[in-house]
Order: sequence, then structure tokens, then C-alpha cells
Amino acid sequence: MKIFNPEKIISILMRNSKIIFLFILSGFISGIFYSVFIFKPVYNSSAKLLLSDSDKNLFATQKQIIRSNDFSKKVWNAINDKYKLNYEEKEGINKIKKAINLSNYPNTGIIELTASWSEPEIAHSIALAAITTYKELKTDLKKEKFVKNLEIIDKKLEQAEKELLIVKNKIIESQINRVEKQTTNEDFLKNQFVFANYLLQEKNLEGIVKILKTKQVEAEIQEAGSTSDIAILESPLIPNNCAFPGRLPLIFMFVWFFKILAAGFIIIAEFSKDGYDNIEELEKELNAPALGVIPWLDRELYDEPDIMFAIEETASFYSLAYQKIVSAMRIKGYNSDKNAIAFTSSGFSKFRSTIIMNLAYSLSRTGQSVVVVDADFRTPSIAKEMGFEISHEYSLAELLMNIAKNIHETGNFDSEKINMYTRIVPGTENFFIIPNSGNVPDPCEFLYSDAFSGLIKKLKKKYDWVFVDVPPAMAVPDAFMVSLYVDGIILLTGLEAGKSALRKIRKQFEDYNVNVFGVIAREFQTKEAISANEYIKQIIAQMMPQNEKILQ
Repeated sequence: MKIFNPEKIISILMRNSKIIFLFILSGFISGIFYSVFIFKPVYNSSAKLLLSDSDKNLFATQKQIIRSNDFSKKVWNAINDKYKLNYEEKEGINKIKKAINLSNYPNTGIIELTASWSEPEIAHSIALAAITTYKELKTDLKKEKFVKNLEIIDKKLEQAEKELLIVKNKIIESQINRVEKQTTNEDFLKNQFVFANYLLQEKNLEGIVKILKTKQVEAEIQEAGSTSDIAILESPLIPNNCAFPGRLPLIFMFVWFFKILAAGFIIIAEFSKDGYDNIEELEKELNAPALGVIPWLDRELYDEPDIMFAIEETASFYSLAYQKIVSAMRIKGYNSDKNAIAFTSSGFSKFRSTIIMNLAYSLSRTGQSVVVVDADFRTPSIAKEMGFEISHEYSLAELLMNIAKNIHETGNFDSEKINMYTRIVPGTENFFIIPNSGNVPDPCEFLYSDAFSGLIKKLKKKYDWVFVDVPPAMAVPDAFMVSLYVDGIILLTGLEAGKSALRKIRKQFEDYNVNVFGVIAREFQTKEAISANEYIKQIIAQMMPQNEKILQ
């Protein structure tokens, strides 16, 4: 499992800066399109209201009022009557519910009512209608409360008056009985006790009736004079600016979203790759000696007059990497008496031809003669990159046809003819190329032939090093055919190459008994490589001050 440190993540993102830029550009265009043709800005109109002390802890109740269908319907009717909005009643009521929001300030009786709409005037009108409706509903609720209280008082008063009437009737009956049926002292005392008890009940009931009548009058007065207990602290205003986000912030949000999306996509893609962290892992995977690693530095660090833009500058981390590889090749070639090497790659990339030419040029600077044969009949690139005029008459294909003709006629061919198709690289003495023009229907006829075999043998005798550029190993079988005539193959690959692909290449090498001379890895720009490059420049400049301008 890969572990990404911050520096590596930054390096990955910098390496994929073009992808991130394309995402950002897409986000910018999408943001403009959305903000102009789809987005509708929202305007908020707010008011602050103060409730009575008794309502401070009833915010949930107030919110229920705002969310009620009755409230929303009244506000909708008021707004629709004024603006004639093009909505059905049910849809309009739902929009009003979404448009009005209520919030409160903790531990206070202050609430904030906010109305949101795509037009500032309508948002303001909704806020005003909501306040009016809210106050009316609050008044109706208070009236309803007083009415209920009055009904309860009326029932209690009616019951008390009935009981009082009964007690009064019993008092009258008790007086009659006391006069008519009084016989003994005992009966008199008994009747006197009952009569006194009725008088006490009458007095109590009269007091209750009096109190209930007073409450009845108070309730009637409160009902008649009931009003809303809401005070407006801040009246709603017509908003001048739309609520966040506006069109411009929305565009920036799109840009940032796409930027984050690009970064996430790149990191996830990098995390999911089954590449290698170092050259040692790659060497073990391919079971081939690692000749070195070439850092793929940004070209802005160098001028690029031609294909050898890096190694021309001796004071560079890039140049030293090539020197290390060249030294490894010379030692291995000397010990094994091998000097004809084919170069193939694990994937489609222009860097194969660039690396070959830089290695060849670096070897030629040591005094050894080098010839590079462009054996890529499908997409030849060396002549084009070197700035040579591409000619079908002086290409590898034409040379092989002439060699085949001579072999057929005489059994051999004159090696001097090779010179006609060989070009020296300008500014060098020991560096040559045999270009190719492509446009060959079946390259196998050329590669798997006595002519090609004879050409390689002649070149091995004439030059210290023979480099053969062939297409990617996974794409076509050219590399395996060329391996029959050369001393070994160097595989050029990146550390980020997939393990599954390299394992297939290794299996093919083993199946065809291909002698792998070595592997050269390319790694993308790292912070360490840039720092080392600058450090080497400074050291060389201090050692050779007279060449300071050249080194910079």
C-alpha cells in the first residue's frame, strides 16, 4: 500500500498541473454558464420582532405558526393578489413555506423573520405580509384563549347560580317547617341547625357568584380589547444585494470545486496505480540489472535548442544521471563484450527516443563512436527530432532493400553503401544515425531478414556502440525480432508503470529467451532533484568561476 507524504502529493499535483488547469477552466466555463442561464439569485428581506415575556420560551410554537398552512395561505393570497404570480395555489403555498424562515436570539424574546425570493421587491412584500399575518394570527390566538376562559367562567357561574337558587328554596322550606312542625325543643333545635347551615351555604354561593361575575366582566373586556403582543424592532427593507452566493462567488465556487475534484481524481488515480516506489523494486520485478534512474525535470529549467538539452549542461543533476548510466553501460559492455543494444519501452512515449539520443551523445563525448538505428518503422521520430530532412530514398527501409538485393545477387553486400544512409549529428565527431521514414506495410519483413542481421554485424565492427530504437514491447513484436541480432535489450520504463504490464513484458522476454542488458527508469520531477540541480550548479560555479556565465 502506497503512503503519500505531503511533498510527494505536491509533486504529483505539479506533475499533473495541465490536468488541474483543464479542470479549473471547465469549472470556470461551467460556473459562467450556470450563473448566467440557470442560477437565480436569492434576495433576503428580514425583520426583528419582540414577543411578550410570556412568549419567550415558546419559539417552537411560533415556528409552528409560521409553518402552518393557514399562515402560508394567507401570505400567498396577499402576494398573489399584488403580483399575480404564475403558480397554482398549492405550489404557491409550498413556495411561501420555503421562502419564510424564523430564528430567535437565545434567552430573549427577539425573533428574526426572513423572507427569501428571486426578486427583491417580492421578498420585501412577503416579509411585510408575513408580519401582518403573524400579528393577526397571534391576535386570533389570544382572542381564542380569552373566549375559552369566558366560556369556562360562564359555565361555573351558571352552575353556582343554580346551586344558590336551590339553597334559597331550601331556606324557605326550612322556615316553613320551623313554624308549622315545631312541637318539642328538640325539633326546634334541629330545624334551627339546618336553617343556619343553609344560610351559610347561601352566603358562600353568593360570594362565588359575585367573583365569577367580576371575572366574566374582565374576560369580556380582555376579549374586546385583545391585540397582538408583538413589537417590530426592525422593519423589513427592500434588499439591494442578493444573498450569498451571488453570481461571481458562485463562479469561484465552481472553480474551487473543480480544482478540488481534479486534485482528488489525480491523487486517487495515483494511489490506485500499481507502480514502483524505487528502482530496486523495478530491478527485482524484471530480474534485470538497473542501469540508473533519469529524473524527468521540467523543461523550463533548461533551454531546449535540440534534443540534447540536458546533458549539454555539465552542471546538472540530469546530466549526472546520464553519466551514471553511461558508466554502467560501458562497464557491463566491456565485461561481457556487448556493444549492440536495442532499446524498447513499456509504454507509448516520446521519451524513449530522447533518452537513446542523450545516451548516445554522452557516449560519443567520451571518444567512442556511436550509431543509432531508427528501427521503428511505424512511428519513426529520431530524424524529425534531430531536424533532418526525411527522405524515403535514404532511410533504413531503402538501405535494407539494397542490402537484400546485393545478398541475393552476390551473397554479400558492400559495407561502404551503409555510409550513404548514415548521417553524422551536427556538432559531433563520433555520433551517427541511420534514420527511417516509416510507411512500411509489414516491418517484420525487414527486421526478420538476413539484410537486417548483416547490417547489425557490419555496424558492430565499424562502431563502438550500436543502438537500435524499436517500438514498445507490449505493442508489437519488433523488439523480440531485433533481439535475435543484438547483444541485449534495454527496457526503458517509468517508476509509475503498472506492475501487471511489466510482468507481461518480463514473461515475454523469458518466453523468447531475450537477453535483458538492463533497465533504465524514468521518474517524474522531484523536489530533491531540483534542489540537487541548483546545488550542483553552485558548486561547479565556485570551482570554475570563469565559466559561471556558461553554467547559468
